[in-house]
Parts: sequence; C-alpha cells; structure tokens
Amino acid sequence: MFANLISNTLTTKTLFFALLSILLVFFTACEQENIKPKAGDWTLLFWVDELKIPIRLEIDSLGKFAIYNAGEVIKLDSVVYFKDSFRLEMPLFQSHLTGKVWSTDSISGEWKDRSRDGDYSVAFTAVPGNIKYISNSEPVWETYDVTFSPDSAENVYKAVLKLATSDNRKNVRGTFLTETGDYRYLSGERHGDEFYLSCFDGSHLFYFDGEMKGDSVLGGYFASGKHWNEPWEARRDENAGLHDPDSLTFLVNPDQPFSFRAKNIQGDQVTFENGFFKDKVTLVQIFGSWCPNCTDESRWLKQVYERYNGAGFQVVPVAFERGTDMQEMRAGVQKQWRELEMPYPPFIGGKSHKGEAGKVFSMLSKVMSYPTAIIIDRSGNVRKIHTGFYGPGTGKFYTHHTEKLEMFIKQLLEE
Repeated sequence: MFANLISNTLTTKTLFFALLSILLVFFTACEQENIKPKAGDWTLLFWVDELKIPIRLEIDSLGKFAIYNAGEVIKLDSVVYFKDSFRLEMPLFQSHLTGKVWSTDSISGEWKDRSRDGDYSVAFTAVPGNIKYISNSEPVWETYDVTFSPDSAENVYKAVLKLATSDNRKNVRGTFLTETGDYRYLSGERHGDEFYLSCFDGSHLFYFDGEMKGDSVLGGYFASGKHWNEPWEARRDENAGLHDPDSLTFLVNPDQPFSFRAKNIQGDQVTFENGFFKDKVTLVQIFGSWCPNCTDESRWLKQVYERYNGAGFQVVPVAFERGTDMQEMRAGVQKQWRELEMPYPPFIGGKSHKGEAGKVFSMLSKVMSYPTAIIIDRSGNVRKIHTGFYGPGTGKFYTHHTEKLEMFIKQLLEE
C-alpha cells in the first residue's frame, strides 16, 4: 500500500510538472511578438502552374496590406497576425489570403475563393521591391481591335483594348472592353516588344501578355486564375467598337406583362408584378456578388438611387450566386451589401448559371451577362435592357456610359 501511495504521489507530481511545463511553453509562446513583414512596396506573385502573375502590394508600418491595380487601391485592413502567420479577408468578395511570414522580407501563402466550387486556391509568394506602376510622364493612349480565341469557332469573341504607355513605354496600363463588361484596372510593364498586364481584386486574378509587332499584338495569352486561359490577338484601330449594349437582349413578347419571382434575404418568395412597378421608375439589376463588374454597377446605382429615390426611382437587385444552398448564396450578398452600405434590400434569384437567370427572367431573349439592367417606366413597361457595365477602370467610357443611363432614368421620371 505504501509503495502504491508513493507511486501514486510520484505520478501526480509527474503530471503536475508536465502540465506546468506545457503551460510555461504556452505562455512563453503567447508572449512572443508577432512577426510582421517590413513596411514598403512589395511584389506579390501568384503561381498558376509555371506562370507567375505579378501584383503590386504595399505594406504599412502596422503590417496592413494594400493592393494596387493601376487606378484602384484595395485596402486590406482586416489582416490578423499570430506569431509567424497571418490571415486577411478580402473586402466585398467571399475570398481570403492566408500565409506565413518567413522573415521580415519574405512571405508566402495562398488565396482561396470560397465562392467557387471545390477547393479553389492559388499559391503566392511576396518579396520587397516595387516592380511597376509608378509613372512620371503623361500616358499615350492607343485603341486596339481585339479577338479572343481567334482559332476557335465556339469560343471566339471581340473586344476593344485601351492601352496607355508612359515613361518611355516602360509602364503600361489599360483595360479590355467586351460586350458583357470590362476587365477593370490592368497595369504592368513593357520590355522591348513584350509586355504584360495584370490585376487582382479578390474575385478575379487576370494576366495578359503579348508581343508588339508594328500596329499589331501577336501571340497574346490571357489567364483568369487557374480555371481559364486562351490566346488573343489585336490590331491598332482608333475606330474599334462593339455592339450597342442596349441591343443585345430584348423582350420575347413585348405585350406580355413584366413579372418575376425571387426570394428575399430571409428566404421568402416575393412576386414582382405590375402593381409593384406602378407609379415608380424601376431598375431591376441582374447581378452576382462574386462579379466585380456588378460591384462597380452597384456602387454607381447607390449614387443614382440616393439622387432620385425621392422622385420615385427604385432599384430591385436580384442576385444569382455561387454556392450549394441558400445560406451560402445569402452570405456573399449580405457581406457585400453590408460593406457597400447599400440603401435598399437585395433578393436572391438562384445559382449563378445564366440558365438559372434565364428561367427567372423567361420574358427575356437571353441573359448573356452579369450584370444586366432592366429599366421599367411608371406604367410597368420595360423601356430599356442594358447588357453589361463599363466600370470606372474604362475612364471616359464609364463617364459616357453612366451619364447616358442616368439621363434616361431622369427622362422616365419626368414623364
């Protein structure tokens, strides 16, 4: 018994000291300062197979990140450090960056897009050093007629490239305009005849490269994250253009009353029919919270709503979301609506497939783009269906595009 007592006592003491050691290690670790990367300009490199997509990153003295895409700055203030690791949530979209701080001048990790099916992630590394985008001279703008997938009858489509060069043609920036929207803020470098453009906004990771030969761009390559890539080519043409965005989608039967159903954010079915539109000018926005072009449109619509709501203007945003259930679809919309401080409620139309949008809006010939805007007068008649949206990354195209739409809304309000 005495031996057992000694044994039990020793066991208790052993356990006590073992636990004490664990606690000491834990509290010592907790007292260690978090490792943060040094402040300054960095180069962020996303790795897609053998392709390295460069993005300009800035880190401040508090360890907070900022992404630079030409004229767009995305502040990432949500970064949280724990010892040698960090995590930050991308604003507006359902994605985040996680990583490890190897030293004050070396970090790595992965970008994960939670809105996409499966485990969609792209690895990245980053080191100090600014690679591009600081321009000390006035840019020279050129317009190019672009063909994507020129050798594919199934995938071919047209675009317009607005390209600006500066600093003896070493820095380049611009965007591609398509009939369903634009590729937003792109910037990069030129070395001799070769150049590239890139951007990252939390939803899209774009990379374009090509070779200048006279007035043409040859051997162009476009990658969108790790899920899509295709060739492209272009020829300089100051008169290059696209179809009128008001002509691409139309009503199958103009005499049929306009109505549709969607769910509110609580999941209840709501029917929008003639009585809802009576005595109001309404813009029905077909969008997705995962879509940066839609986000650009939402920002603009918020301004228009605040100017004209008192005169009878209303907006009905209907989201088509990625995700497997209502909870996932709702999460993306709620996050974006909260961060944008939108003044009107969103609705859920279904999953992000354009076929789903076509079922909800079966009176339309097709839904070919997110976003699509349907503008309805006070009598409930559809007066305009506008496909796509040219955002602020397109410069004067954005100004012309939005001024024209706003003028049309004002005309309907005055009728």
